[in-house]
Amino acid sequence: MSYWGWRGRFVKSTVLHPGFSWAAFEHKRNTPNCQDPSSLANAHWNFTRDVCANERPLVPAGDDDTPLTGQPTEICMIYGEGARDGDNQSATNRGNIQLINRQMTAIFETLEREEPLKVLENSKTIGALWGNETDQPSSVIDNQRGSIQLVNATMKTNAQQGFSHPNTAYTSQSNLVTAANYFACHAYDGNGKNADARHIHGDNY
Repeated sequence: MSYWGWRGRFVKSTVLHPGFSWAAFEHKRNTPNCQDPSSLANAHWNFTRDVCANERPLVPAGDDDTPLTGQPTEICMIYGEGARDGDNQSATNRGNIQLINRQMTAIFETLEREEPLKVLENSKTIGALWGNETDQPSSVIDNQRGSIQLVNATMKTNAQQGFSHPNTAYTSQSNLVTAANYFACHAYDGNGKNADARHIHGDNY
């Protein structure tokens, strides 16, 4: 389990979950699903062409900043719900996440604007990942459960195609590469050493 404290600064793994239980959430309009033609056809995504490339010019934030060049990166979610055909119970996992999102959307729609949880109405769960047996290292794929391809598309875009293939752009089902999920960054060895966690801010933050 993960415990987030003041300013989201602290996390803690437990004896039952030495590798943490990783869950990820995103804005509903962040990215389309690469393998879902219906979502690719929709407009007004936050990180794809109609908004990112055409409506947000590449300009420096201030006079002293280096001008930005090149084209914005087109981003899509390669593995919807963090599931790939052939993963352990991938269809069941994908269905569960879709059901959770439908149920939560229905709940958020009933809330008044003044309700604190109303701010979450545009968010969705993209998946959760955990280890089954604590005496096995996190690198054992067969021991992983849930969304085995779980990667945040906007924070770890290149990890969707694995760290060993950073220049392999997704084009279709024919060139899918296994994702470098959260256990690839936050590994544990299965022998009493809990998962590592790294943060942007130092201890004095």
